[in-house]
Formats: sequence, structure tokens, C-alpha cells
Amino acid sequence: RVSGARGAQICLSRYSVSMLSNARHQRDLPAVGAHSPIYLHVDTAHMGLGGDVSWQPKLHEQYRVRAESWHYALELSVE
Repeated sequence: RVSGARGAQICLSRYSVSMLSNARHQRDLPAVGAHSPIYLHVDTAHMGLGGDVSWQPKLHEQYRVRAESWHYALELSVE
């Protein structure tokens, strides 16, 4: 159970950020099983993929994530 996650986005995955960044296709990711590690990803914001048209994948100014300090608290408990 996650509580106090205001300002954070939580995701559990069988893949690390490095694995996901280095894979160009899903087939590039390693096979996972019951004993594969589980990674907890805590993100402050997601910016999106692109703009209005494929030839100019630039986000509108109001949808961009600003480089600024983010502060939040997170409490995890296992029940």
C-alpha cells in the first residue's frame, strides 16, 4: 500500500530503467520469471512523447516538464 505519494507517480516493473532505455523493441528485453527482481520506479512527472504532427515532435510549451526542484514524501508498508 502506498500512502503520502502526493506529487509522485509509482510503478512496479520487472525491468530496470537501464533495461528499458537500452531496448529498442520489446524483444530486446530479457525474459522474466517468478524470481526476477521487481523494480520500484518513483517519478515526479512525465512529459509525453511528441507534438501535434509527426514531422515536428515538439511539445507545446504548456505541456513541457520544467527543470526545477521537486519535493515529496513517500511511505511504503507491506500488509
